[in-house]
Amino acid sequence: MLDRCAVALTLLSATVRDRWETARAEMKARADAGEIAVSTVIIWFAAIGGAIAIAGTITAVLLKANGKLDSVFDE
Repeated sequence: MLDRCAVALTLLSATVRDRWETARAEMKARADAGEIAVSTVIIWFAAIGGAIAIAGTITAVLLKANGKLDSVFDE
């Protein structure tokens, strides 16, 4: 029983090692996979910053208009 387990573990470790080496070789062949260009990051930050600025401006305008409307309706 222990001999079968030892053989199975040996075969399993050899298979895992072979798969690991194959995966590493493939990763080396495609070295640029998963990397994001700096310009893409800059564009995303600019877009998000612009969206936040627009939302803040709209909020400020609505709050200012709401204050003026409250004084009109109080009379």
